[in-house]
Amino acid sequence: MYNNGVRNTEMSINEQFVHACENGDYNAVHRILEENPKFNIDVTDQLGRTAIRLAIENEHLEVVTLLLALCDGQKMREALLLAIYLGHVQIAEACLRHPKFKVLNEKKVFTGNDDSFWQTPSSDDAQFAPDITPLILASQYNRTEIVQLLLRGGDRITKPHDYHCKCQECHNKFEFDSLRHAQSRLNAYRGLASESYISLASIDPILTAFELGHELRDLSGKEKYFKNEYINLADQLSAYAVKLLDKVRGHKELDCVLGKTGKETEEKYVLLARLYLAIKYEEKPFVAHSNCQQKLVEIWHSDIRNISKLNPLFTLLLLLAYVFILPFACIVYILTSWSERTIKFQKFLKQPCIKFIGHTISFGIFIILIILSSLLFAGEFQKPMKHALNQSIALCDSIYTNACIYCPLDDDFYFRQSTPTWIDIAITIFVVGFLWHEIKQAYTDGLNDYLLSWNNIVDSCMNVLYISSFALKYYVFFKVRFAIETLSGLDFQDSLGHIFNLTVNQQYHVYQTIYWLNSDRFYWVSFDPVNVAEGLFAIANIFSFSRICFLLPAIQHLGPLQISLGRMMSDIGKFIIIFLIIFSGFMFGLNNLFWYYSKTVRGRVEIVEHNPDGTELPAEIFFGTMGGTFKTVFWSLFGLSEKDGVSLGNYDNRFTELIGYLIYGTFNIASVIVLLNMLIAMMSKSYETIEEHADVEWKFARSKLYMEYIQEGGTLPVPFNIIPTPKSIFYLYQRIFHCKKTSSPDSLPHHSSMDTDSIPVMIRRPPTNVQPPNFGKNDPIPTISNGQPIDMNDNYTRRKSFDITQRLTYRKVMERVIKRFLLHKQREEQDEIREGDFEELKQDIQMLRFEMMNRLDETRDDLARNSLLLNEGVLVVGELLSSLTRETNPLIKENFYSFKKKFFSTLDQIRLIDSGIESSDTTTSTNTASALSTTSMPNLINHSKSLQMMSTSTSEPSLSTDKPNDSDMNPVQLVKHLSAAHITLSNIVEENEENDDESKTTVVEENGNDSKTKEVEEIEVEVEARHISIQTSMPNEDGDEEKPKDDITVFKL
Repeated sequence: MYNNGVRNTEMSINEQFVHACENGDYNAVHRILEENPKFNIDVTDQLGRTAIRLAIENEHLEVVTLLLALCDGQKMREALLLAIYLGHVQIAEACLRHPKFKVLNEKKVFTGNDDSFWQTPSSDDAQFAPDITPLILASQYNRTEIVQLLLRGGDRITKPHDYHCKCQECHNKFEFDSLRHAQSRLNAYRGLASESYISLASIDPILTAFELGHELRDLSGKEKYFKNEYINLADQLSAYAVKLLDKVRGHKELDCVLGKTGKETEEKYVLLARLYLAIKYEEKPFVAHSNCQQKLVEIWHSDIRNISKLNPLFTLLLLLAYVFILPFACIVYILTSWSERTIKFQKFLKQPCIKFIGHTISFGIFIILIILSSLLFAGEFQKPMKHALNQSIALCDSIYTNACIYCPLDDDFYFRQSTPTWIDIAITIFVVGFLWHEIKQAYTDGLNDYLLSWNNIVDSCMNVLYISSFALKYYVFFKVRFAIETLSGLDFQDSLGHIFNLTVNQQYHVYQTIYWLNSDRFYWVSFDPVNVAEGLFAIANIFSFSRICFLLPAIQHLGPLQISLGRMMSDIGKFIIIFLIIFSGFMFGLNNLFWYYSKTVRGRVEIVEHNPDGTELPAEIFFGTMGGTFKTVFWSLFGLSEKDGVSLGNYDNRFTELIGYLIYGTFNIASVIVLLNMLIAMMSKSYETIEEHADVEWKFARSKLYMEYIQEGGTLPVPFNIIPTPKSIFYLYQRIFHCKKTSSPDSLPHHSSMDTDSIPVMIRRPPTNVQPPNFGKNDPIPTISNGQPIDMNDNYTRRKSFDITQRLTYRKVMERVIKRFLLHKQREEQDEIREGDFEELKQDIQMLRFEMMNRLDETRDDLARNSLLLNEGVLVVGELLSSLTRETNPLIKENFYSFKKKFFSTLDQIRLIDSGIESSDTTTSTNTASALSTTSMPNLINHSKSLQMMSTSTSEPSLSTDKPNDSDMNPVQLVKHLSAAHITLSNIVEENEENDDESKTTVVEENGNDSKTKEVEEIEVEVEARHISIQTSMPNEDGDEEKPKDDITVFKL
């Protein structure tokens, strides 16, 4: 029985503790911990939630602070992570500022250590993974205040090792638990990709977002199982970069942001370097942002903005005029590139828009030349040959095998073309110009970046095909001219006269000479160089016309269509892979079914010819050979095949025909109905995807096109770019001289860690002896964006075109942008009405409720104890009255002793409760508290009726009541009335002391002295005047006041 009682008591305390922690009852929690110093705070509720977890979930800061002092390292870590996860900043800050945090943080309890990774699943009972640190968790949920506190404490997120890292640590982790190893990498990247973490920890947030996003996209292709997670993180970083760009104000700040290059700590600028990096990493939202597009368009038009605002018809006329002016303008630029007098003219040709127009016109002329080469045929030379030559060649047929096949037997034949036409020469010059342009671009951008662009790949393929084609053409020209020279020689004539006496090699030499002279292609071999050259030229022409599509993004209405076409090509590539698998299966199956019915195969085993008329079987024509099977199956996709292609004619093999029909029909169903419709659906989906983001896709494609012409170089279009200008020759000489100078040993010690030549000319510091120009307060700095003229000969003003570091640095701009971003982010979080806000308000009201209940309990306890004191005073007064009365009234004494008994019984009960032992009648603490209320105390007066304290004047002062059995009297009310009686008692005591301790109460006889009676009545009137109007009202259980009590009659003497 005792053990069960103890167990019930302990369970009751545990339940009280959990309930108090959940509801924020700080006093109850504090009392339980004080009364039980060894109390285990890890008690849980029915759902297994610990007390501190319930306190954190309900955001009771005071209770959590009290419990943190009793937590060890693991519990504090769980508490901190839970507070961060739930977004309770105050509790998290309390954990971080706790004295134990510094000690535990030095032991890497919070930041994680290598030992935490090796925990087995059975020992890992924590709510959060061991590799999750407070900083990672706070960063994942963008708890900016907590991230800032942790960063100030020196915490950082360690970047995971490379996916292909071969170090021992990565190897051991992968062998121990490959899933946990992958999850730890993902958790780390989630923290690194956080907006709050990058904003507070990175010097260059935009660069960090670009590089990390590129790394995550690359990692998504390696870790396929977390592909969607990494893609979402990369998209999150792209959106973050756009948010930062939204906070940029003014063109100066925009120039700093878009022109930053180099390392994070370097103030190094190149025109639109950051935009070029965004295009390289395919940050389409950033590139398509209105700020970037405004700056890009401003630089694109520069000094010709007024021309772009003219009437479209007038602008078209200007373009047509520029077509005829362009060749002369290029020649003038080549001849005067070193002159200072033509700076404005050179600057005009260097405008991005003008360069684009020049290159477009040049490529248009190239396309016209290709069309002319297809329409015009080169003139061929016709030279009559003697009939004796042909007879001599015919006679050698018996000696030289198959000579008659390759050599003409007519009287005369035409010679091949031996010299290129003007169209061939013009196309060749253009091809050389294109090749030189691509070489310069590959050298400038680097081979890796150059090959990442489909535009560059198409250009390279086009150049390779054209060069190969014209190389073969010029090779044929050389062979024909050599054959003509051989033909005109005397040795060749002698060889023809004695052809029967020549050796095989000498006869082959004669044949080769005639072969290269003959222009009749009937006698040519299949892989003749001219045939191959024309085939390559035809393919190159297709690439040339397709290259026009890369110029379409400049037009808003055609750009999205070109992008959709490019996206569809990838869909077609995916479809071809699946189609080839099915196509090959059916093709080989049909060929294996009808291979026997080929004439060459069945002719070997047939006893007699079963098809005497010589007609071929349908199965033999369409499926007898592999080539025929391929053509039949392929053209059946377009409905151009024969439906009776599996017929076997006279062969009575119905089973094979049936299987053939089934296979052939199944192929048409699978390919035409299923696969082709699937391809159409894929292409439609790609088009819809592009259409949804048409504006972003088009702006990104247009920006890529613009950036190719905004970069320095490429001023002259093809083919004028192959002509070396005096300025380029001077730069080449200067670079060679500089290389020789840097390679000499004497010059090596004079070089600093950062060579000034590695810095672009625009951003180098001005020399000390150059006086900087004085710009007014409101005068704009002459930059490319505002279109002010720049003195090309003045080094400082040339550098000043983008040297903005004197007034504004990139670091200052980013600090401003980050402040604006964090302020806006904080405002958005405050404006959002979340469900947690209502929950927090509910918890606050609940805490207030428990606080008021605790205060009421304290007030009740105070009232109970004050009531005891008052009752003790009543007892003293009652005993004093009893001692003063001469005549004892038995009823009054009985009532008084009953009150005294109940009073001591209640007093003993209170003492038992104070000592921690409950009485048998009390089951819970709430019942005990109710027992101590003032309304349950024994009272001396009836609530409904007045009590006559004394009898008539003839009786002794005594306690009397109208209801003898009702002793439930209110002591507070009684004492108030006894105070009036105390005045009379004092007077009586003093009077009795003067009369030598006579009787303390004077009884007035009916027939006594009139004057004495009058004196007593005056005293009675005086007492009644003071206290007869006193009414007491005690609050009942419902909180309402009781009705006023009846007037109370005091002592009557």
